[in-house]
Amino acid sequence: MINNFLCLPLFQVADISLKETLAQLIKKDFFQSSSAFASDLDTSRHLHTALAQYSTADLVDFPQYQTVITNFYNFVEDVSRRFPENSVSFEWFSTLRYLPVSRIVSTWKHEQAYLVYQLGAVLCQRAHGESILHDEGVKQACLLFKQSAGCFEHLLSLLKEDSASPQDLNKHTVAALRLMMLAQSQELVWLKAVSNPQIKDSLVARLSKTVADLYEQAIALALQSNTIILDWINLMRVKMNHFLAASYYRMALVALDNFEYGQQVTYLKAASKKCADALKSKRYVGPEVLEDLQGLIESVESFLRTAEKENDLVFLKPVPAFQQLPAIEPVSRVEPDVPKELAASDRKRAFASLVPFSIIQIAQAFKDREESYTRQTISEPLMTLGRMLRQFLAEHDLPAIIDTIQKPDSVPDSILSHLEEIISNGGVRIIENSMSEISELAVKCKHLIFECEERLRMENYEDELLRQRAGSSQWNREPSLVVAAHLHTKIEKMTSYIRQGHESDIVIGQSYELIKAALETFCGGKVVLQKKIPNSAYIKLNSEMAALVNELKELIAEANRLETTRQRFISGVEGKSRNYSVLPLILGEYKRNPEEFQLPSGTVDPVKFEPIYEKQLQHYIDDVVYVESLKEKQRQLERRIDEATVRFARSRETLVNTAQEKRLRTLQYLESAYVQNLELIANLNRASVFYNDLFEKGKGVLRELDDFLYSRREEARQLTLELQNQHKFNQIEKSMAQTKLAAPQSVRAYSYNKFLENS
Repeated sequence: MINNFLCLPLFQVADISLKETLAQLIKKDFFQSSSAFASDLDTSRHLHTALAQYSTADLVDFPQYQTVITNFYNFVEDVSRRFPENSVSFEWFSTLRYLPVSRIVSTWKHEQAYLVYQLGAVLCQRAHGESILHDEGVKQACLLFKQSAGCFEHLLSLLKEDSASPQDLNKHTVAALRLMMLAQSQELVWLKAVSNPQIKDSLVARLSKTVADLYEQAIALALQSNTIILDWINLMRVKMNHFLAASYYRMALVALDNFEYGQQVTYLKAASKKCADALKSKRYVGPEVLEDLQGLIESVESFLRTAEKENDLVFLKPVPAFQQLPAIEPVSRVEPDVPKELAASDRKRAFASLVPFSIIQIAQAFKDREESYTRQTISEPLMTLGRMLRQFLAEHDLPAIIDTIQKPDSVPDSILSHLEEIISNGGVRIIENSMSEISELAVKCKHLIFECEERLRMENYEDELLRQRAGSSQWNREPSLVVAAHLHTKIEKMTSYIRQGHESDIVIGQSYELIKAALETFCGGKVVLQKKIPNSAYIKLNSEMAALVNELKELIAEANRLETTRQRFISGVEGKSRNYSVLPLILGEYKRNPEEFQLPSGTVDPVKFEPIYEKQLQHYIDDVVYVESLKEKQRQLERRIDEATVRFARSRETLVNTAQEKRLRTLQYLESAYVQNLELIANLNRASVFYNDLFEKGKGVLRELDDFLYSRREEARQLTLELQNQHKFNQIEKSMAQTKLAAPQSVRAYSYNKFLENS
């Protein structure tokens, strides 16, 4: 066991039902059966369960756990190529601080980042388990520490590809851990060197200097991390000063060999000072480390007393200032060694036959375009024609004008048909419920916009507060209004949309109030309608008038048949779109030849699917032509109706009476209310879609703002630490400049019998 080294703790992992989650995603988003991937799904469960169990076990089989981590890392790599981001939530418990802290991980890259840390921690703990009492143990521990450093080297490359680092694993923390592992690996190289009497002291000094430099670099990064605890920083400070002292101690031996007795004293004094500096950071440091330090202190102090005494009494050599001594050139014998298992290419890929989600998204985008095309060129034009025809008939008092004459004392069939339709659709209740739901959606959207604005205000307030404290000259990062300009633009657009929606809601409310009384009459049933519609006397029609009435009735029937034809045609086109969708065509073509749709970089090019989409649209050419024929047919029908109503109006003037006029106005009012009701329902549906879309997009903006706020706070924290460290450094320089140093005394050389002690 290596008791005087830093040992990284394992993160704890909460087990989740990964198999069931992936199976549900395959069924829901990939339009495939999960049974075809039973083996890969079982692998996901076994690997993640083992990952979680080992992370909390009292006794861990580290080689086996290492295999589990690397296998699951590669499994996640395969899954990330197929499944969408934010589709699975993992839970880790960070143990870098004093107590475990839960971290929810929702992206594949972040999950891989935590796995790489876990692998680095396993390799570190394996190194700690080696015995350094023999060369093979030292060699193996050194190799494991280099591999652990390689894990953090790999983790840094992963973080470069991600704009938002996972919590507890920001770049400063990871870089510090990498240097810690390299320092410990280099320390083992130094240990092997000092145990070999054939290794020169000058080389040992250079190796020792490298250890100190690595710890110094790690400390600088650790101070910029809010994750690395003070215990570790103090230990590294002790180690840094220890190995600087050891380096100077060895250079004192080199000076003694070269009869440079003055340099010998200088080096020993520098070593003594570094030992004293090391003791200043001994708080929270383990006894094994302090015991090593104490042994070095005793050797240095004993050596220094003898060297000074003999130089003063015998050799009388001048003692140079430390700055006059040649710099010790560090020599490194370690480099990060990324475990080859993290880039294993000759392995069986998980979910190899599952179409990547990027292809699903492309296919879905083309399917949406297809649906949009059929909606814009077929469905919407036909529905518009229907609304225009209903409005046209209402403007010509049809069929009310005929019902007034033919059925003077009963409810017309057309009004009864409207009654049944309105009641079956929910009547007044469903409209008011829809308006209430839309109002709630509008409030949610407004609250979401407020939350977005509040985050920007909060970030701007924090930035301005820190800028005032540090001063504009030192707080030199971009102001919030500049960095977040694109986010402000998005919020302004959302605010504009909500304002437009509010204006539309007012119009909808006003249109409902205009027809509310008529709808309540319809919802009252046939009895209420009979009371509402006045009766009139029966009129005997002459042959000309009867022929006109029959002609109008036939034209109205033709209009009804045209509406029925339109509805059936729309349903047929929607069925065709569902049964012969472009989505399976794109998926099938991609499966047959994936390379055909890829760029040289390996990414899929959506443009290469355009020919499939264009070919799919050919199925709708006849439908578009038919829509035009229906438009022309309706124009001719409207012209015939217009001509017939003009003739009917001239003939009716001699037969009309007050009772008939009153009945006609009531029927016109009910017909007009029915037409406006259809328009109102359509507007309510559009309003619901509008607010739901706005809310979903708003949630995306809010997530983006949360990430922005986190990154700005992380940036502010790092800048604050840099300024604090600079301030401390300036104070030290100022203090040193004000301190009056004693004048150097004359020294005398002395002889000293060289002795070697392990430092």
